[in-house]
Amino acid sequence: MTPNKLLLPYSPEDIKNFFTYDYEWIDEFYFIKRIDQILPNYIEYEFEVRKKFFKRGWSGEGEINNIWIPPFLISKIAKGGEETFLKKFHDDSVIGKLTTSPKSWTKGLILWHVKQKEDGISFICSPLELDIPNYALS
Repeated sequence: MTPNKLLLPYSPEDIKNFFTYDYEWIDEFYFIKRIDQILPNYIEYEFEVRKKFFKRGWSGEGEINNIWIPPFLISKIAKGGEETFLKKFHDDSVIGKLTTSPKSWTKGLILWHVKQKEDGISFICSPLELDIPNYALS
């Protein structure tokens, strides 16, 4: 039996408008998934994410993966809270389909991540601007 793959509420092309951050001290990878395990067309997405990370200063080492943010945390880390998520993704296609629509806030938020081996810096790419503490951001 083949596990279901994740459908994202955006295209690889949309990643050009995402926000990128570099962050220290992401050291627990048990809940991080490799992108080829969860996305059916991950190569297209990975290509765009790599460009964003390189532009931010990534050296190219490390494996790109995904971090899932549960719905109850979206309001805490997205700048503008849950409202920001709903403005970006919610439309009529979600109504009555919260459990099946990739645009549903109940699916949470997928962040792109890579940890650089050389210095331990993590690079994060997000469809939403994040409001996270800047003590580990450069």
